[in-house]
Amino acid sequence: MTSESEEYKHEFTLPSLPRTTRGLPLPLSASPDGNKFVYCAGNSVFIRDSNQIFDCDVYTEHSTLTQVAKYAPSGFYIASGDKHGKIRIWDTTQSTHILKAEYALINGPIRDIAWSEDSKRMAVVGEGKERFGHVFLFDTGTSNGNLSGQSKAMTSIDFRWTRPYRLVILFEGTEGTKIGELVDSSDTACKEAAHAGGVFALCWNSDGKRLVTASGDKTLKIWNVADKKIIGKIRFGTTVDDQQLGVVWLRDRIVSCSLSGFLNYVDPETLTITKILKGHNKSITAMALASDGENVFTADFEGNITRWKLSDGSSERLTPTIHKSQISSLKLLNDGTLISTGWDDTIAFTEKALNITDNAQPISHKLTSQPRGVDSTKDGKTVAVVTQRAILIFTDKRLLKTNEIKYEGMCIAISPEGNLLAVGGNDGNVHVYALSTSDSSLTEKQKLSHGGALTSVNFSPDGKYLVATDIAKKVVPYNVNNGFKVASEKSWSFHTARINCSAWSSNSRYIVTGSLDTNIMVWDLEQSGEHPLLIRGAHQMSAINCVAFLPDGKRILSVGQDANIRIWNVEKDKTNLAFQLILAKLDLVGELDDYKNKMVKLEEERYLVENELFKVKEDFEKLKEENEKIFEEKLELLKELEENKLKIEKYEEDKEMELINLAKLKNENEGIFKVKNKLLEENKIRIMKIEEENKELNKKLKNSENQIYQLRREITQNKRNYEQAIKLKEINKVRDNKIVELTSELDKLNKENKRILTNSTKQNFSENNPTLENQTLIKQLQNYLQKEVEQQEEKIKYLELDKFKKEEEIKILRENLEENKNDYENKLAKMEEERYLALDEFLKIKEEFEKLKNEKEKISKEKIGLLITERLEKNNLTLLSEEDYKKLTSTLDTCKYIISQLRQKISENKKNYEQEIKVNF
Repeated sequence: MTSESEEYKHEFTLPSLPRTTRGLPLPLSASPDGNKFVYCAGNSVFIRDSNQIFDCDVYTEHSTLTQVAKYAPSGFYIASGDKHGKIRIWDTTQSTHILKAEYALINGPIRDIAWSEDSKRMAVVGEGKERFGHVFLFDTGTSNGNLSGQSKAMTSIDFRWTRPYRLVILFEGTEGTKIGELVDSSDTACKEAAHAGGVFALCWNSDGKRLVTASGDKTLKIWNVADKKIIGKIRFGTTVDDQQLGVVWLRDRIVSCSLSGFLNYVDPETLTITKILKGHNKSITAMALASDGENVFTADFEGNITRWKLSDGSSERLTPTIHKSQISSLKLLNDGTLISTGWDDTIAFTEKALNITDNAQPISHKLTSQPRGVDSTKDGKTVAVVTQRAILIFTDKRLLKTNEIKYEGMCIAISPEGNLLAVGGNDGNVHVYALSTSDSSLTEKQKLSHGGALTSVNFSPDGKYLVATDIAKKVVPYNVNNGFKVASEKSWSFHTARINCSAWSSNSRYIVTGSLDTNIMVWDLEQSGEHPLLIRGAHQMSAINCVAFLPDGKRILSVGQDANIRIWNVEKDKTNLAFQLILAKLDLVGELDDYKNKMVKLEEERYLVENELFKVKEDFEKLKEENEKIFEEKLELLKELEENKLKIEKYEEDKEMELINLAKLKNENEGIFKVKNKLLEENKIRIMKIEEENKELNKKLKNSENQIYQLRREITQNKRNYEQAIKLKEINKVRDNKIVELTSELDKLNKENKRILTNSTKQNFSENNPTLENQTLIKQLQNYLQKEVEQQEEKIKYLELDKFKKEEEIKILRENLEENKNDYENKLAKMEEERYLALDEFLKIKEEFEKLKNEKEKISKEKIGLLITERLEKNNLTLLSEEDYKKLTSTLDTCKYIISQLRQKISENKKNYEQEIKVNF
């Protein structure tokens, strides 16, 4: 971003991390070329290049928290939704991001957005009160589908990317049928599942053969979808902040988002984490810049401290966490010690902060009240902290003196030499103290009055000046050596809201301030009567919390409530400005010559126009006659349209019973006719207006140059209207033909459905509409089988009785064996013969049963009732087991179930076909 006057230039932004919520997925979206990805944080939408860390674009036009943003497949637009249910569609090809459209769709947070493959249709879902989703055309907002029927909030949606379009919706519920699953059998913790925790996001690769899943078990897993097998797993850690809530597959890498907000770059081929983008996703509340200008420390609302390297944009977070709540101020000493104060009422000294990241061991001191600011001398030996009710002096990380104050301290500054101390109070005064080097006691020297509570005080690097800012929107520089008199010629009060921070340049000439009004201003002490350099909307929609000059004095570092870090170049190029002034003068001279030449040409053209006016009058009369003919033709066309309307209404009455399911289409047709009639009436009114304008044109012919242009334009429009009327007539005919074709196709479909029902009836044992004859046959068969079972049971009882009698005879024979051995042997032989005969008879019965069973399986389902009766009579079979009877009954039930399923499928096919007819028409 560059200002119109070229006074400043935006160099780059280190953006906020995504704002996450535990238990909710974080939507990420990739650009069509696979190089950029987009996410939401606060009121902003961020577009980041995965290859260039400094290439970041921020969209800040939402008035509330953004929830989701998705690239259109064309790449020309991004749609973003917020927590109030609004969708904004904006351009991505320009840095200004022109708004294409804005729609209020659901009264609640939007959770997901989906584009169709042609970038013309959109679907959104969320937590609305009246509805949970909507489908519409992106350029007009016209409804293009219905997502009603859900009783719970929908969290995700996507389009099928081939016609006919279908929508897949995910929501909280128990309905649904499983068609497949991905299971990680190599991980015992998963227990026959894909992950050991909830799956929050998934994304396909470009060829659709692999997908990656992100889970609350702190892992990403890559799957081969065809084989349903896991390819690899990436684990990110063991803490809760390592849960993976979002993932997107770019061209050559995977980007995932942790619960901490960190963005992880993963190589899908080597399954390694190549880079982690760290930072903040909550408001940055404090900042400290190293003397070399290379490193900067930032702290946020949650107590996290991050070290940045400005040359390459890399970042590291200091762990473990030093403070338990918001950090109010930071100060970096020349020896690398980082001083931090937090709302946990502590001050911490972290040594070698420039070299450590994961083993911070600070020296902490408990304070008597909440700290408001910290500062140190140039050599870093003396450190001063102001709290709500005291000023504390530290030396060598030890507390030396506590000085009680009667006002509420807001900010503090110590002079480079350490002899003066300035404290801004809530009482609207800057209290200037002399600091004793012997016992660290304070003596108040002067009190500088302001119109409101102080927000910042800073001594210049050379110690000659003191700048103070307040909530009354004023910046006041004081001359220390001149009794703290105001050093500016005029009052510096150009900010429009509370000023939050201030800082000096290294040469003690320039002051930079940041305000609640989102603006940054650079003030020049040598030109104190002039307007400051204004960077308007430096952090759009966000207050600026901290600013600092880099050591080169040309660039400014700013951080804001939006958690963004921005670098601004404010160096003025005087040579370039002079050169531009010379070019501007030359352009003015050239434009003057061009203007003179144009005047000569215009004079010549004026004479030509006067001659043409007479010709135009004749042409106008001819055009008037043509307009009358056009009007007559339009009246005839209107009559034809009325006749067509009557014919269509008559046709609809004749076919009313056959076209019940096309009632909506009929209503739409009637609507089309009404629109056409309105258009014809509007054309009639326009023609009447043209006639009136033509009469006025005859009276005002001398001044008719502009009127002639308007008349030509209106005549052209009339021709277009006439052509459109002809086209409407042709469209009418095509529509009538289409209705006839659709009617014939519907008749064919009904015939085909009847044929399918007839065939399914013949192919199954149980009929679709059973006849009385078949029902009687089935009942006769059941009665017959029941009788056969009873007869068989009686025979079994008879055989058992016979068996008992034979056993008694055997006992008698054994008792008489000794008495008559020969008789026993004869009787035994006879019994053996009878046994063999009985066995043969049993085997024959078994063979006949097996034959009956085999023949039963071969019987066709179409004639099963008749064939069973014929076979039973032919073979004189009387045996049928209870088990076979149960199997036969089960077969009948199965046939009935199959027929009911066929009926349901036919009904669904009919409904789908009718719906496709409506959509296609």
